[in-house]
Amino acid sequence: MSRADAAEAVREHFGCAPAELGLAEFEEAFVAWRQVAWSGPVPAVTTQPTVVVDKETGELTPWGALPADLVATQYAAHRAARDRFPPDVRAALETAGWWPARDRAAVVTAWLATPQVATAFAGVDFTGAALAALTEFGGLRISQRGVGESADGGFASRFFPIPDRVGADGLRSFIARTGIAVAPVGDHEDGPGDLVIDGDGRVFLLHWADDYLVADSFDAALVWMVRGGPLLPLE
Repeated sequence: MSRADAAEAVREHFGCAPAELGLAEFEEAFVAWRQVAWSGPVPAVTTQPTVVVDKETGELTPWGALPADLVATQYAAHRAARDRFPPDVRAALETAGWWPARDRAAVVTAWLATPQVATAFAGVDFTGAALAALTEFGGLRISQRGVGESADGGFASRFFPIPDRVGADGLRSFIARTGIAVAPVGDHEDGPGDLVIDGDGRVFLLHWADDYLVADSFDAALVWMVRGGPLLPLE
């Protein structure tokens, strides 16, 4: 879609004159907003709701009142995530509070620096896969299907920071038994058990009955956390 076509589509959407339209071009889309002329004192906040026009499809998507470059970054993340999860899993994640480009790095960093957490997990490597998982999903509670496919019918999973759950005994015991270096990312209500991840992104469930490999990637583990199903004990 050309810039002129995008501008025309957005003018129809806003019902505004050409002079009232703001339009910025980015790699995957145009970001547009209606420019308002102020006759009196300019309000402290003047940002207007935006619309994204996809260059490939021409689809218009209403967006929030944010700077155009931030809107473009968020939209690119949304596009990239379209095929990342099955529709039912994505819906469950969004219900839990996730969205593409969600970033909780500051919260996770502050949590790791608290004395209780720093002491409990001393020597545990929270870089790489663990940090990436917590940055995007930290603080969420993911409901799992149970009998009758009902939400909350299964056992929910939670991701750190979790105020009432800081402990490393199970983690350190697992490392000693298996030689697999892992970091904690949360817990699972069945047991309850610990959810941990290794440097390659494999996710394990440390349960009182056994240790289980949930999936070879965090995204695949999220599918199980939503849908449930049997797990095979770690060999």
